[in-house]
Amino acid sequence: MLDLPSTEEQKSRLAQLRNREWLDSNIDEIQREYRDQWVGILDGGVVAHGDDVKLVQQAVESREAEAVIMRVPKDPIPTPI
Repeated sequence: MLDLPSTEEQKSRLAQLRNREWLDSNIDEIQREYRDQWVGILDGGVVAHGDDVKLVQQAVESREAEAVIMRVPKDPIPTPI
């Protein structure tokens, strides 16, 4: 069993992992709503989106180490076999 994170860096990385897992679980909805846009994800939700990545980065700046920022592709994301 893993120990709970003890440093701020470990806590931030664990939060980022949780945000990534949320993104993976909700990718179909994210792609429908935010196709061809940048999204910033924190606390299990989209907190910023738009065409300008710098604005999305600014929206999560204070918690950048926890955030997931990505460009949502135009085309459907294939599911691996």
